[in-house]
Amino acid sequence: VTVALLGIGLIAAGVGTALFLRNSLIDGVEAQLLTLGGSEAAAPLLEFSSVDGRLAVEEKDNTGSDYFVAVYEPTQPEDNLLALVGGRGGPSPDVPSTLTPETAVTDDGKIEPLTSGDGEVEFLSTVSIQQSEDTGILYPQLVALPLGSVNRTIAQYIGIYSILALVVLIAGAVATRFLVTLTFRSLGQV
Repeated sequence: VTVALLGIGLIAAGVGTALFLRNSLIDGVEAQLLTLGGSEAAAPLLEFSSVDGRLAVEEKDNTGSDYFVAVYEPTQPEDNLLALVGGRGGPSPDVPSTLTPETAVTDDGKIEPLTSGDGEVEFLSTVSIQQSEDTGILYPQLVALPLGSVNRTIAQYIGIYSILALVVLIAGAVATRFLVTLTFRSLGQV
């Protein structure tokens, strides 16, 4: 009974801690995302230029980042995705093909979930309006961060916690057996 109660307590503590840890890690990703979303996150990854008053972009060589950035042409009302860059070789988010400046202003700072094209990888994203330093053109951008690091951290925590909980349960069972045997030894002599 003692070992069963110990096991139930360890399971409850592990599940509760995992939930709080995941929420805390997601809050950190959201804070990082809002910081990136409020900056010209595409500048290190793309070369901006103006062609006939319209925004044109070209990917820089040997660039990589932990985040993804989608840049949209501000004057085209539909299918205005110019480029999706970033990431380090992993699956990219399935971003919308259209993002108007009006929508970007309305949803500025709002965090939305996205998935990869195959639906297996989760991302958090936000949109904003940025001004290209090179051209002075205001353009909508979408920044997305993968939740893979959060999921890996939670998986590692569960693995480590499970091993430690098993060790504590075995130690508790051995200690309980020893104490019961020691207590009843004097009664056996009587």
